[in-house]
Amino acid sequence: MYSMNRWRHPLAKTAKKKDEASTVPSDAPLNIDDITERVLGRFAARSRDEIQRDEVRKVVTGLDLAKIQPNRKVPRLLIRRLKFKGTKTLDGVNSPIDYEQPFQTGVNVLVIEDNLVGKSSVLKTIKFALTGNDEEYDQEVRRWITDIWLQFSLDDRAYTILLARREDGLHGRLAPGDHDCPIEKVPKPGAAKGFYHRGDTEVQQALESFFVREFGLASLGWNQALPTRDGGSIKVWASWLTYFQALRIPDDNHTYLLCKPEYANQDQLLFSAFLGLHLSEPLNQLSMESAAIRKRKEFTEEQASQMAVKKAELLKRRTALREQVAALDAEQARRLEVITGGNLAAQLVEAQGKFVEGSAEVAEIEEQLKTLTSQMQQCTATARRLREQIDLSRELTGLDVKICPNCVQSITPEAMQREKESHQCRLCVRPVPSAGEDVAVPLEAAARDYDQQAAALKVRIGEVNRELVTARRKAEGLRSLSDTLRTTIKEGVSKGLPTPEEAERRGRLHEEIGGITQEIADVERSLGGGGSSEDHDRKAKIIDKVLLVLKEEAEKRNQEIEDRLNDLAKEVIKALRADQISGIKCYPTGVVKLTKNGEPIAFSKIMNPGERYRAKLALFLAMMRLGCEAGVGRHPGFLMLDQLGTAEMVPTDLQASATALKRIEDEYSDRVQILCFTTRPEFRQATLANKVYGHRTVGTTGKKFAF
Repeated sequence: MYSMNRWRHPLAKTAKKKDEASTVPSDAPLNIDDITERVLGRFAARSRDEIQRDEVRKVVTGLDLAKIQPNRKVPRLLIRRLKFKGTKTLDGVNSPIDYEQPFQTGVNVLVIEDNLVGKSSVLKTIKFALTGNDEEYDQEVRRWITDIWLQFSLDDRAYTILLARREDGLHGRLAPGDHDCPIEKVPKPGAAKGFYHRGDTEVQQALESFFVREFGLASLGWNQALPTRDGGSIKVWASWLTYFQALRIPDDNHTYLLCKPEYANQDQLLFSAFLGLHLSEPLNQLSMESAAIRKRKEFTEEQASQMAVKKAELLKRRTALREQVAALDAEQARRLEVITGGNLAAQLVEAQGKFVEGSAEVAEIEEQLKTLTSQMQQCTATARRLREQIDLSRELTGLDVKICPNCVQSITPEAMQREKESHQCRLCVRPVPSAGEDVAVPLEAAARDYDQQAAALKVRIGEVNRELVTARRKAEGLRSLSDTLRTTIKEGVSKGLPTPEEAERRGRLHEEIGGITQEIADVERSLGGGGSSEDHDRKAKIIDKVLLVLKEEAEKRNQEIEDRLNDLAKEVIKALRADQISGIKCYPTGVVKLTKNGEPIAFSKIMNPGERYRAKLALFLAMMRLGCEAGVGRHPGFLMLDQLGTAEMVPTDLQASATALKRIEDEYSDRVQILCFTTRPEFRQATLANKVYGHRTVGTTGKKFAF
């Protein structure tokens, strides 16, 4: 009998040996100039003369190549207990619902050998609690269940999600720790660290925000085609609900997640995240830019101007928010430095001294700025007076006539102003002859000199303004450090550590930055990047070449991950009797394809429904197992299987699936959790007896129900 190998920790021990030229160290840094030269080398000789090196380098520099591989650890998701209450109505008879089911690590199986008895409703209730989305409920079940408690963990942090339907709509609360009281009675200390919202949309958004932050989904985005004839597209960002779809296999629909064309490459991004592929973020960024360039349209000058103003405002807002995050990080770094920095009193004296020096520097720069501003204003005024003198040097008598010598009436102020502005005599209203060149030319030359002096002073004022901002920021930092040291000396080290409020504020700032970044991307798509169609074609060619080089680089760096995934998948595939599949091919952009005898094969080409389900299950189980290995994979270790075994017709295939799950239970139960919902009794053998659950109630006809 075939048995899967025990878990092996060091990935290098299981990877196949390869020619050193075909692989590179996965953590080796990338050099911008090296990538630039490699990209230029991809162009034909005639094109190389047209493409400037700076153009290529600009594209490469715009990528975050420091993020070679996602290094943020994804927390492990573990469902620990589900509880829900309500009233069920069947055949006109009402009966109370009081369901409570603890779940354990490893493989859990809910087996009831009948259909339409509530198994899938239990799964959908878990989904509802985690996402706030109840669209999959049957209408009557949606009415039946009024209160839900879901206790879960992210690594070692315990939480409870409480949902309740009240007269004014859905109420939702997330609270740290375990709670089984009514939603309105969660103790205040726990409630203060979570959230409480009313309304379906508000609850969904709150859960979305929480899990997007916890699982690091803000950077996952893709281009989605619009249903219009112009072939336009929009940028879409991964939601928690989308990510959640990759944590379950609901049925035998072979298009589920893996090959839905209307969702573009979102599955690729999810697989990139699960597998921890190298360079996935830069590759995704380039793919989005390439697609956007090809979809751009021309805007009118008025529209382009409006969008440019909007983009400038958004960039300004985003910069301000990023500065707030940087200030928050700097402040917390200072606190940590204070805590570990030795003699606090000596540090305080030093910080106060530097603050005094910094304040003096600010005052000096402010005085310099004031002087420069005054000088610029004087130069501007002098230039203006010289030009007025040219106007006044016209061939006038110089007499300040205020009474007409003919009618003895006063000259009106309007007439005197007209003489000054349009050079018409205040008495006869005829044009006044211009001054001679011997007078006007020297005065105009002097005025231009003063204009140049004013322009130079304006440039210097800008430089001094920037110096002033830097000096003020430095002085403010020293003041803040002094205050922190003073507080720490007075109240203890604990006051210098980051507070929960600061952590929450940082989370809100990052969420707002993410929203603004999406708005900027939409504006840039509308603007079309400016320039001619030739400019767009040129940039598209450059991006395509950069993509080619980075894909090759990623393919080398991902080789170990692909080999290990393939090893794990083959074990599971064979154990599941998915005989049509010989392996899995993983591409740099996150495309995952099954292979048969080394050739790619589509899920739709697997004709047996049970075979399709087992092939899909093999891929998901392999990703979960990969996530258990140190430094490889980023799967949260949670999976729900609905209608398990429904498509199977051969008893030996059912037994093979149960055996494969039992291997997962035996070897990985402390690192993964799989919740199975099935009618097939064979799956009682897929785990330990204490992890097999059955019906909770029996109807009047003797039919068994989950609740």
